[in-house]
Amino acid sequence: MDLLISIREKESLFVLELLQKFDFVKVKQLDSLHTLESLELSLKQMKLMREGKLRKPAISELFEGDI
Repeated sequence: MDLLISIREKESLFVLELLQKFDFVKVKQLDSLHTLESLELSLKQMKLMREGKLRKPAISELFEGDI
């Protein structure tokens, strides 16, 4: 199961250290700036697709190698 937890910056180091002590927990910090930039790009691409200015990929193209 994946969980996304938001923690105030001043408590984040404590919580990270605590979680890393458990062998059943994998901690992965997300770069929120990178995530926001990726989301903005995706939204711009969807807008262009709806306007017909960008080609919509076929479903089979989206799942190449995953099926």
